[in-house]
Amino acid sequence: MTKPDLPSDSLSSVSPVKAEAVAVACLGSSSTAGKGQAFNWISELERNPRNRRFRFHNFGVGGDLAYNALRRLPGLIACCPDKVVVWIGSNDALALVSPKVQRFLSNLKASSLRAFANMV
Repeated sequence: MTKPDLPSDSLSSVSPVKAEAVAVACLGSSSTAGKGQAFNWISELERNPRNRRFRFHNFGVGGDLAYNALRRLPGLIACCPDKVVVWIGSNDALALVSPKVQRFLSNLKASSLRAFANMV
């Protein structure tokens, strides 16, 4: 097989093409939000040099149920993601386990709202 007749510097004048960032939208509850005691896995992914080509959008809200996450879909779709990670359902499962858990989550939400109102 013969090599094509190209000037010796033809390849050196070609500039590398930068790949456009891959948008990744992450939808979920506190496991996705990464606030409080939850591990922030999205920040870990962003810090990893191998993931430079990704741009992460965090649509996680602590304490949310699947229904609440679905209401955030228009915002998620608006960011035009190339990939979507969905991590929901743990709070739904907890709420089904026992009425005590349901009361706890309701009380936690109410006390958080009162604390926020006192801060404002």
